[in-house]
Amino acid sequence: MHFAHRLVSTRKNNDDTLGKRRFIVNDITVEKLGELLKAPRGLLMVRDELSGFLANLERKEYQTDRAFYLTAFNEDDQFTCERIERGTVFIPHVTLSMIGNIQPSRIIPIIQAIQRGINDDGFS
Repeated sequence: MHFAHRLVSTRKNNDDTLGKRRFIVNDITVEKLGELLKAPRGLLMVRDELSGFLANLERKEYQTDRAFYLTAFNEDDQFTCERIERGTVFIPHVTLSMIGNIQPSRIIPIIQAIQRGINDDGFS
């Protein structure tokens, strides 16, 4: 019974609007992702269509997002996100896994670009 009381008190302390621990995210901003990743167990990002996600990360205005995702794939790096409105979010262990679908016709140009040395940063 003591264990059950500890478990309930731990769940009450989770910073989660649904009252449940989140394990899976879909369409999310990097800022919100940072808030959720403060929890130490990491997250799984499920994207039905990866080609749009990858195309966005090629755009200049998404380069900081790309850097964040690269850090997240290293599994045990820490990350500090500082924003005026959200304040400072410190993530001691950035852990994010990603799974999704992509058509062969969409991934071939990405692979060819990597072979030519374009965006060969380990992300795609």
